[in-house]
Amino acid sequence: DGEVRQRAASALGDIGEPALPSLVEALRIHDADLRQGVIAALGQIGKPAVASLIAGLRTGDDSRIRSGAAAALGEIGDPQSVDVLIEALDDDHEEVRTAAREALGSIRKT
Repeated sequence: DGEVRQRAASALGDIGEPALPSLVEALRIHDADLRQGVIAALGQIGKPAVASLIAGLRTGDDSRIRSGAAAALGEIGDPQSVDVLIEALDDDHEEVRTAAREALGSIRKT
């Protein structure tokens, strides 16, 4: 059930740093609503999530992980993610490039 998965993602966000590996892995999920919940949970964790998200964006073998990581980095708004987001503008997948572009726009506004 989608609502249960959304609540689970939110609960993982409440857990904080120990939940980072599970949340980053959950970015692979095809369900767009659940992915948004995971991105929000990563945004809720904030700065402690930045290093894991940068790693996911740089080395993720799944474009959904890379695009989700870019979106979450935009939610967090940490300027240290700007360089990796700029690199992601050259990703092979349009969804990653779009997420990186939007994230950079969000960071610039903060």
